[in-house]
Amino acid sequence: MLRAFKQRNETTVTQIEKIKSKLIPNGTLQERYDNFISFYLKHGKSFIDELKQTLDPFDLRFTILSEKD
Repeated sequence: MLRAFKQRNETTVTQIEKIKSKLIPNGTLQERYDNFISFYLKHGKSFIDELKQTLDPFDLRFTILSEKD
């Protein structure tokens, strides 16, 4: 049972580390690492319009945006 618990725990930690590496690449927040230009070039002016509709500059919580496949 202990071995199974450790295995599940290790799997969970690995999943968390993968998420962390996407949100905080090279130890810095993702928005400081990636530039919005690549998203703008891919989606055009609609990207800026979408940001305006989605984001609230007075909301101090983190917002995670994702692309639809």
